[in-house]
Amino acid sequence: MVSTSVRDSVAGAVWIYLSNVIAALGGFAFWVIMARVAGLKALGVASAIVSAASIATTFVSAGLGIAVVREVASRDYEAFWASLAVSIGLGLAASALATVFASLLGVGSSYLCSLLAFLSVLSLASLSSLRGFRRFRGLALASLASTAAKIGTGLAVALAGERFLAPLVGYVAYPLVASVASLAMVLPLSRGVGLRLGEVKRVIVYTYTNYPAVFSGQLTIMLNVYLYALLSHRMVSTGALYLSFAVALAISMIPGALLGASLPISIKSGSSSISESARIGLAMAIPVVAFVVAAPSAVLSVIARGSSIASTCLALLAFSVPPAVIVSTAINELNRVGNARGIAAIGIARLLTLLATLPALTKLMGVDGAALSYFLSTCAPIPYAIKRVDTGRELLKCWLAAAPAMATYLALGSNILAALAISLASVAMLRALRVATLLDAKMVASVVLSELLSIKRARERTS
Repeated sequence: MVSTSVRDSVAGAVWIYLSNVIAALGGFAFWVIMARVAGLKALGVASAIVSAASIATTFVSAGLGIAVVREVASRDYEAFWASLAVSIGLGLAASALATVFASLLGVGSSYLCSLLAFLSVLSLASLSSLRGFRRFRGLALASLASTAAKIGTGLAVALAGERFLAPLVGYVAYPLVASVASLAMVLPLSRGVGLRLGEVKRVIVYTYTNYPAVFSGQLTIMLNVYLYALLSHRMVSTGALYLSFAVALAISMIPGALLGASLPISIKSGSSSISESARIGLAMAIPVVAFVVAAPSAVLSVIARGSSIASTCLALLAFSVPPAVIVSTAINELNRVGNARGIAAIGIARLLTLLATLPALTKLMGVDGAALSYFLSTCAPIPYAIKRVDTGRELLKCWLAAAPAMATYLALGSNILAALAISLASVAMLRALRVATLLDAKMVASVVLSELLSIKRARERTS
């Protein structure tokens, strides 16, 4: 029987997932458009700059989003003003650091990298404030507006003849519009509440309490792309690597949304729904994982010409999704109980493995070596992480259900027909291994339908 807390996690995940889908589909469309009008080399330069800005942002502000959600939810506008003040300070620090990282790449546009880092921190705080105030529909609207601005601005700049600037200008437009839209929803109701030093201190404390969990996840990806660009100076394959990561992250959105909703619900209810939510989310993602692993070239060819050079890279990154979900589940469980040492241990294991393997593997295998390094860094903390997850065996079985897809790719190469067969077979394996049940599917469908129908009911009440 599915618990109430799991159902609540699915309900919360609907809105988080909707916001993520808007951003992900918009991001996918953006990269497809930019690949065709600006070229893969321009995407390589942009992805290196974006990665530099993301690394700077993560170094400075990892944990800020969780801290803002927690504080705003419990202390309302006092925490909101403190969060805004902290984000401006951290944004300036990220901006300075991003300038240094961008200059090391030697591809120019350091000023855009600096601006992107600052706006990224500001938008992180403003969007997290919407979550803290439970303005989930506002979160979706902000995501829609910023995604439209990203695509429209990038396309306009590309058509104006600035091919190399187009992807970067589009990327800068996203956090700028997200910040403006979010603040426009919140500021009108914040009158009469001022900034208090005590609240600023609380936001800073909770930011760095949650720092290890966020740091170990975000930085691993962006550092991989940045170091590959720094070591190889191959901007075309850097663009292909970034596109492959984008596909892998899109696959992770379903389990990621469930984990994102289950953590606050588990803390509030006193009973954890994190592991069960991860089981349901990963089981839903496995058929997609299997298809992408078995036919990576077909997936990449839809995105951009020439990106099929990263087919093995994408296969490895897609196959990394199950262990990444296991690690994320453990981090959420450890965060729930306040085990800072455990969270730090997982983060350190991932980063040390990445730093130890990336230079040699990149030199030996190019972009595929970068993907293999990421895969190894994701697998490194699995023995420790699996012991902290109640559904650890079920999550490992999910990973097992994707294994035939990797075997098929190694034996036959990228093959669409084989991928379709393997994807369907993975569903049968999940049922045979008793990882996913028909009850799970019915529950998810029921909750999702109920949440979507709530929009229609709200419109009828206001009309």
